[in-house]
Amino acid sequence: MEIDIGAFLENHRKELSLAFATILATALLIVGLELFTRSTGRLNTGKYVPDTFIEARNRAAGSADKIVNLTAESASNIEAIRNAEKNGNYSLGLSLIGEETKRNGDVRETAVELSEELSDMAKLSKDISPTAASEVGLQAVAKGIELVQRLVSYSNNTQELLAALQDRLGGNNGEETRVKIESLTSTVNEDIRVINSLSGGYRELMAQFDALTS
Repeated sequence: MEIDIGAFLENHRKELSLAFATILATALLIVGLELFTRSTGRLNTGKYVPDTFIEARNRAAGSADKIVNLTAESASNIEAIRNAEKNGNYSLGLSLIGEETKRNGDVRETAVELSEELSDMAKLSKDISPTAASEVGLQAVAKGIELVQRLVSYSNNTQELLAALQDRLGGNNGEETRVKIESLTSTVNEDIRVINSLSGGYRELMAQFDALTS
């Protein structure tokens, strides 16, 4: 069972482009909102959070949870692929690569969903009171954008690793391929560590937000 990595990437190019576009639009929006806040010097002290912000925030939390679960499963599965390769169980290894390619597609799609939810949260942050909560909400959105950016990097690195492992399982036993697999495995593991850290940072900021608005 051979997986066409190139075809997979081509099929998901649209989602990836959308993610980058949404990241850029949200980043520009955040800058604009921060400048607006500083220029008006508003000091809202009442407590108000739009229902639509809460809905977007809940969807974002669901996406973030899904991402953490998917990357944890990915780390375990990639280790299983490497073990299959080392043990000469090529059929199992190729089958697991197929599973991982699908999972990585889920990661990309969830990253796009998260970017859209973060964009909605950013647009609604200006209506939140008190001002301190609005600012913390924007900080959480910024942390979420970092998470989406890292997810895009993680997904690309994972696909490159899967392609190298597929090449290895196909009989390429060269030293260059072995070194590439080792390097990419390390990179993907670091991506997962950072993703978990950013997800934790996002949750901490939202906890601060709740303390300011409850």
